[in-house]
Amino acid sequence: MHFLFTSFLRPFSKKNLCFLFVLLHFISFAQQQETKANGKISGRIVDSISGKPVEYATISLVLQENDKVVNGTTTDENGLFKLNHIADGTYKMLIYFVGYKTGTKSSIAIDKNNSTISLGNIKLINQQTTLKEVVVEGEKSIIESKIDKIVYNADK
Repeated sequence: MHFLFTSFLRPFSKKNLCFLFVLLHFISFAQQQETKANGKISGRIVDSISGKPVEYATISLVLQENDKVVNGTTTDENGLFKLNHIADGTYKMLIYFVGYKTGTKSSIAIDKNNSTISLGNIKLINQQTTLKEVVVEGEKSIIESKIDKIVYNADK
């Protein structure tokens, strides 16, 4: 085996082998750059009723096929968000914020022809819970201890 390998390399000089190695290295580097994740998704999260921005909402980007989380961010004080360095594929975006129902945006496709996507305003539905009437009842204790005296409540 060693003999076959050395006999194969004999016609090449060290200089040519070095050049060949560098050339192969640059070709593999160029292929890696082509497959590099360069997709971008942006948008704005707003309240569905008031239209005001939802500050610091949590956004998760998951693969549509298996719900594996691949990227995430939070919104800024204007409700804006950006997700960068996204590989080609089909994704689902989940939006979380306390007091709101979880928002979902499905079938977001990133590919070579469509690498930058702007989702515009995404409305989150407020999940308010209305409580019934609350009555607070309390009773005075029969004996109260104060700093300089003990008070006996006769009405008890």
